[in-house]
Formats: sequence, C-alpha cells, structure tokens
Amino acid sequence: MNTQENSAAHLPETDLEAEEVLRLLHELRVHQVELEMQNAELRKTQEALDASWARYFDLYNTAPVGYLSVSKKGIILEVNQTIATLLNSTHEGLVKRSVYPLIFPADQDTFYHFRKALFSTGLPQECELRLLTQDQDVIWGHLNGTLAQDHTGLWVARIAISQIGLRKQAEQALRQFKAISDQAQQGNLMTDMDGQLTYVNDYFAKLLGYRPEALIGQALSLFFADTGADYFKLLIQGVKTAGFLEAIEIIYRDSQGRGFPMLMSGTLIQSEDGGPALVTFTAIDITELKALENEHQARLRAEAASHSKSLFLANMSHEIRTPMNAILGFSQILLEQIEEPRWKDYLKIIQSSGNALLALINDILDLSKIEAGKLELHDKAFNFKALLHEVEAMLRPAFEKKHLRFEFQFQNEIPDVLELDSQRLRQILLNLLGNALKFTYQGFVSLVLRYQPFSENTGELTVAVVDSGVGISEDLQRRIFQSFEQGQSSYRKESAGTGLGLAISHQLACLMGGGISCVSQVNQGSTFTLRLPVKSGVEYTGPLSENLNRTYHFRSASLLLVDDRPENLLLLEAQLQGLPFQLRMAQNGREACLLAHQYPPDLILMDIKMPVMDGVEALQNLRAAPDTAAIPVVALTAFSMQNEEEHLLKMGFDGYLSKPVAQQLLYALLGRFFALKEPNSLEIQTETAAVPAAMTTVSAQEMRKMAVEWLLQCKVLQNSLIVNELEQFSLQLEASLQALNWTELKERVSELREHILAFELEAAQASLGQIALVLEAQASTTDP
Repeated sequence: MNTQENSAAHLPETDLEAEEVLRLLHELRVHQVELEMQNAELRKTQEALDASWARYFDLYNTAPVGYLSVSKKGIILEVNQTIATLLNSTHEGLVKRSVYPLIFPADQDTFYHFRKALFSTGLPQECELRLLTQDQDVIWGHLNGTLAQDHTGLWVARIAISQIGLRKQAEQALRQFKAISDQAQQGNLMTDMDGQLTYVNDYFAKLLGYRPEALIGQALSLFFADTGADYFKLLIQGVKTAGFLEAIEIIYRDSQGRGFPMLMSGTLIQSEDGGPALVTFTAIDITELKALENEHQARLRAEAASHSKSLFLANMSHEIRTPMNAILGFSQILLEQIEEPRWKDYLKIIQSSGNALLALINDILDLSKIEAGKLELHDKAFNFKALLHEVEAMLRPAFEKKHLRFEFQFQNEIPDVLELDSQRLRQILLNLLGNALKFTYQGFVSLVLRYQPFSENTGELTVAVVDSGVGISEDLQRRIFQSFEQGQSSYRKESAGTGLGLAISHQLACLMGGGISCVSQVNQGSTFTLRLPVKSGVEYTGPLSENLNRTYHFRSASLLLVDDRPENLLLLEAQLQGLPFQLRMAQNGREACLLAHQYPPDLILMDIKMPVMDGVEALQNLRAAPDTAAIPVVALTAFSMQNEEEHLLKMGFDGYLSKPVAQQLLYALLGRFFALKEPNSLEIQTETAAVPAAMTTVSAQEMRKMAVEWLLQCKVLQNSLIVNELEQFSLQLEASLQALNWTELKERVSELREHILAFELEAAQASLGQIALVLEAQASTTDP
C-alpha cells in the first residue's frame, strides 16, 4: 500500500520534469545560437584586432625613433627594430638585459636620475646622453620617457630615443668658434643685410658695456655716435657691391654715453643654401692709438693689433683646411666615378672652385703667418735652372696667347745649384711674372738674371721682371706692396686678383734676407727687382719635384686610419678603395693605441689634432710599447706651416701628409712602404738648362713604348678632367717632347696647355682626344 501510494505520488512530478527538460532544451538551443553568433562576432573583432596590432607593430618596429621599455630595476623588457639597428644589435640581444651596458660610462649617472625621477614622480622626463653600440661606437641620443602599466599591471618606463649626433657636432663646432672668437682681442660681429646684429663676441659687447644677448636683434647703427642709419646703409650697400669693406674709422657710443673710435672692416658672406647673405665685421678699439702723441708708439700699437689679428687667422688654418679636405677629396672621387656629363660638369666646378678657394686661403694664411711671425723658411739645395724651366713651361702658353714676347736674359754665369727656400722663390717669381702678364697688353716681358759672388760659396741673386705694360704712378708705387693693393685702381674690375701677391712676395723676400723694389712710369712699363742672398757650391743630387703620375702596384697590408672627423675617415677609405689594404679606423689617439695593440697594423695614418688623445701623444705611447714601437706612423695634419713636416719628423713620425690630401700624394707615400715593384710610368727628367736640349733619335720600339704609356695616362685624364692633373700631365709630356722630333704631338700638347690655362675644359677634353689619336697611331705601328 505504501509502495503504490509512493508511485502515485511521483507520477505527476515526473511529468513536470519532462516538460521542464523540454523547456530547458529549447532555451539551450536558443543560447547556443546566440553564442555561435557572438562567437562569430568575436572572431571578426579578434581578426580586426590582430590586423590592427600587426599594423601597429610594423609602425612601432620601423619607426624613425628608437623605442624601448625598461623595468624599475633597469631591465629591458621590449625594444623596436630601430633601436636594435642603431645599437648594431638584435631584439634577442637586448631584451631581458640591463640597460646600463648600453650607456656610456660617464653618462650612466644621468640615466639613473632620469629613471629615478620617472618612477618616483610619474611625470614625463627627458635627457641627453651617449649610447654605446655593440662595437663600442658612441652615439648621442635624446631620451623622452613616460610611465605606463604593462598587461600585468606593473609600471614600466616607455622611452623614445632620437639620434642627435649631427646636432651635437654642430653645437660643438659653434662652441669652438665662440671660444676662439671670444678669445680674440678684437670685436667680432655679424649683421644681416638690414644692419640688425645677429652675433657679437664678448669682447665687442664689453666695449659697448652690454651683455652679448642684449645686443642681438639691435641695429648696429644705434651705437654710432656721429653717424646714423643712413650712413650704415651706405656701408652695407658698399659691402654688397664690392664684397668687402676696407678698414674705416667709426665713432661708437657705449652704454654710458662715452664716445670712442673703432677701426672697422667687413666681409660679405653669401649663404650656400640660398638663404639671406650676412656681413661679418671686425672692430678694433683704437682709443689708445688715437690718444698717443708719439707717432712711433701709435704705429707700434697698430702693428701689435695687426699681429693679434693675423695670429688669430693663422690658428684658424686647421679649421679651414679640414672641410676643404672633404670637399676636394670627395669631388675628385666622384669625378672619377660619375659618367653623366651634366653631373661631371657640376663636379668640375666644385673641384675648380675648391682649388681656387684653397689658393686664396693659402695666400691669406701666408700673409697672416708672416705678420704674426709664424712663417719659417725651409732652405734646401735645389736646381735653380730647372726651377726657371718649370716656371717658363707654366707661363709661356699664357704669354703666347696674349701675343707677348717672353724672354730670359742671363747677364752673367749663374750657379746651377743654390741653397734657399725654393718653394718661396717659385712663389715670388710666379707672382711677379703673373702681374707683368696681367698688366701688359702688347710688347714683352723679360726675366733678367744676374749673380754677384761675395765669396766662394755665397753671393747675391738678382732677378728683374721688366715689362712694357701700363706702368704705375708714383703715388701707387709707395703703397704697391701693401695688402689688397693692385697696380691701378681702375684695373680692379678688369684684372682679377686680391692684391695679396705683391704684398706676400715683398714680405717673403724680406724674410729671406732680401727685398723687392719697383721702378715704373705710367704707360712706360715697370721693372720689379728681386734681390736675395744665396749660398752656392752646395751638392745636390735630388730631382726638382716628384713625378705624381705613377701607377703603383701594392702588396697586401693592414692600415689603421685615425681621425676624429668621420668625413675624413670616409674620404681615406674611398681613396684606398680597390687597393689590397685591410682598413681599421679610430677617432682619437686612445682608440688608435688600443687597436694597434689588439690588431698590429703595417702602417698608421694619424691625424694630429684630436680630442681625448692627440696624434703626438698617441705616437709617444706607441713608441713606448715594445709591441707597437716599430709600426710606421704617418702624420695627417690640416695645419699649413711650411716647417710642419720637419717638425713632425723630428718628433718621430715616419712621414707627413698635409690636408687636403691629394690621392696621388697618398699613393706616393704608401708606395714607400708597400710598393710591389717599381712604378710603371714614364719618368720625366727635368731639363737643367733654360733652353731645350738637342733633338735625339729613338728607336721605333722605344717610341711605341712611350706612346703606350702616355696613352694610358691620357685616357685616365679624359675620364676625370681634373685641372691639376691635366696641368701636370701636359708639363711632363711637353718636357719629354723637347728632345724628340714629334711635331704633330707637340702642337697638340701646346693647344692643350692653352686650354688648361684658360680653364676651357671642353676644349681641353677635345685636345686630349686629339692627343690620344696621335698616340694610338704611334702605339699601333710595327717595326719595319
């Protein structure tokens, strides 16, 4: 009975459970459909997120700025590819490592305070410091840091790194310029073409009684006492027209209202990037000079001021010649590689303009070094008549082009070998003859030579340059040897030049113990007479100059190149490209010593002026260590003192190259150490007489051999068209042909010389083509 009752009691309950199950199954099916729809939507969302993440990751990884995430303890958690590439490493090589080995030791304290401030304040932080690559190269970086939570909730530093090496170099160059300018005992200032001050040095600001920053943006004419803005506009207009402002006296008024005289000169600076032009001024306070009653004391003080100015210019030689090294070197390399005519023309303009600028810089530095007492003579025995022959070969085509007679007159026997500074004598002769050529339009120019013996080994050499030119007035004769003066002011525009040639020649002659005098009448010609004490009777066996058109074959060797300027290292690397040399590079003397011990090179090319450790100290360290003491070290320097080579050799250097470094001079020096065999080139013996030797007869085989060698040089020059190399080639070929009966080739070479002197490069290229045809015909002949 109980069992039946229980069964009856459960029957209705079982029915309810079935209905509930059906309802639940229905609801489950509905939820299943909803879930499938939601899952489909979630898959689409996830795919979109994945695509967005991939795009973000690509942007993050290839951004121009380096990114890295660093923990509170300084552990790298994440980096992008940019920072990995910048540090010459990989993602795996950086992640989970300490950040401190990547920071220059002296800057690790800076990063510590940067990280500490970021995590303690939570505010964005920034700093500048140096990073170390995998190869221990130093890179300047600007760091911007923010604090953020990662996916686990931990706070991490998100750091963006921008490379600022170029900016740091510019800042350093600006600091160096300001340091040099502020040390100068003269006012240095710069204005725009409206007369607004854009730069003043400390010296000038102190003269006026202001701080330098208070003067920037002010009109310079506001500080003139007796003249105003209109007068200054006239000065600026004169500078714009002439390119310079000759020294003039201007009365200034300082902050206390005191008037005082200043001697001002200016120079126009054209912007290379098309920006507005600027005018630089130098200003010397001449209050004391004006107040001196004694004329002699006033002159001495003016000379002292000029000496200070010249000393400043002389010390700037290194800073000027260093960028010229890169300009001339890379333009020459590009000339040898680029074939497109239009770009070659542009490069030829750069090359020729660079050489012209270098020549002008050398003239200015010569003058400044003479005035500063820093130019020293370098007396050596040399072949005097060979020097005359070289000067004649350089200038005769120009005289012939103007249809002028160019004559040599020997009044008595002159010793073949003399002892004095041949480089400076050549410079004086070229200046005097160049001036005669410039101001003579018809008639003749004569070089009259005489030797007066004083004893068996001493005497006086007299060289007179006589012309039938326009002549010089008596007034101008009194100042013809002053700097920036030319024969007649009316010829300034017609005749190019700075007016430095005669001033430099006169002061060089005085340094050599002699002098130059001038006798002239207007329209009756001029005579410039050079007198020099000389030594004679000395032994001499060397050539007048080294043949630079040689082809060297080098053996394999390892070279260590040391220079603090990356562009100079890049230039040397380019000049040595294709040669069997293994190159390593260092940017200061300390790095060079470490590399020399670790990888002993066969030769070191060492810059002199470098940070950390200069070239002289590095040489001393290398010589003191047994494993590096015997390594040859050649000095590279942008200083232009004439006795620099002798000074450096005495210090222990094994050779010397002056910047800008000419490629052929570099090869010639390397040939001393690594030449595999004797140079395969045509050796030219310089004539020792002022007239050609008698014609000689050579065999057809010898003629053919000479033609092949000349043809090779000719084809190389056709591809480069570098003026200096063209002139060297034509001079050597012309000298060799004097002893040969080869009329057709002589005529072609004479035409080439005319085109070179006139800087007619297209015509010179055509002449080279004609010379090549003549040489090819001779080279292809067979023995009879």
